[in-house]
Amino acid sequence: MDYFDIPIDPIGAPRMTQRDAWKKRPVVVKYFAYRDVVRLICNTENYSPGGEIQIEFHVPLTKNRAKQKDLIGKGHDQKPDIDNMLKAFMDCFGEDKTVWKINATKLWSETGFIRVFRQPS
Repeated sequence: MDYFDIPIDPIGAPRMTQRDAWKKRPVVVKYFAYRDVVRLICNTENYSPGGEIQIEFHVPLTKNRAKQKDLIGKGHDQKPDIDNMLKAFMDCFGEDKTVWKINATKLWSETGFIRVFRQPS
């Protein structure tokens, strides 16, 4: 299956407050920068979500786990939650009402990236 990678550490969507509109917390600034990068690369790849989505979030090993190379490629069962990561990804594209099926995976990796699979036409 055809895919492309977005070379950015996946993050979860933060909980926004009204105050973030005028005094943005660092987590919100990071989130907006993340959305800009994801949107730019997806536009470059002529990708917009619709119908079915298949996506893999590759989360980098933390400094505490740097020596645990056996984790690479295995399921990531810690925060951020996969639903928040998916929300952060989907928020990059205004309307996502055309999406009716999602296949998402969250894995440990040496470096962080997002792998987006193209659906056959």
